[in-house]
Amino acid sequence: MKKIVIFATVCLTIFLTSCTTPSIIVSNNLKQDVSIYEMKGRQGLQLNQIIGFGDYSCSKVKRSWTTGSGYDFPFGVSFREADEKLSYTQYTPALQNAQVFCISQFKHKEVSLLADFFGVSLEHQDYFAGSIKNRNLNWDFIIYEPDASSIHDITSGVIRNQKNKDEKILIRAVKEIEGQANWVKLDVHGFEFIKSGKAIGAISLLNNGRVWMSNSISDQEKLILSSVMTGLAVRHKMSEAASREF
Repeated sequence: MKKIVIFATVCLTIFLTSCTTPSIIVSNNLKQDVSIYEMKGRQGLQLNQIIGFGDYSCSKVKRSWTTGSGYDFPFGVSFREADEKLSYTQYTPALQNAQVFCISQFKHKEVSLLADFFGVSLEHQDYFAGSIKNRNLNWDFIIYEPDASSIHDITSGVIRNQKNKDEKILIRAVKEIEGQANWVKLDVHGFEFIKSGKAIGAISLLNNGRVWMSNSISDQEKLILSSVMTGLAVRHKMSEAASREF
């Protein structure tokens, strides 16, 4: 009987371990004084999709823009012909909120506008960009090559304050997964957000998704990070976009 119990325990342990959601490898400072949340809403139907993690949530994600909901500010006017346009309101536990507009799959003729807007080079093929706004803040973000699948690709980006462009949060792609050798780093599995050389948040895009949020950052910074995280959770990869065309 004792052997049966031990065998059953071992089998259960193996089963639970195999079912554990894999995770990206995050910086050491995100392993203390940090809140970790499992994402909800990434899987299933995308109609009226709502993303949540902890007490962070968004309104129903709109996958198109209409007059008055995205085309009536400079960022939207500049890139109105992009194939993927997302909009939603981001909410935080501190009862803050912001309107978020995201764009990807740019038309070729819009890439030069994107380069001028953000001051990036034209050597990249894929971009994910957006705008985060409310009465008190006006930030933009861009990630270039968000789906890099080459060992030579360096994926990164920036979130910046439009009113003070020296105030920024850097975005670093994460290709390493816990428990794996990671000697070949190809696909992007998540992103870290870095301010003043220190990681203040991260998002894993493996399976349902996972979020790390530093407890020491301001409520406004949490609003900004969560706004970008939601966009990353709902966007389509270039490969997914191509498959929908056939």
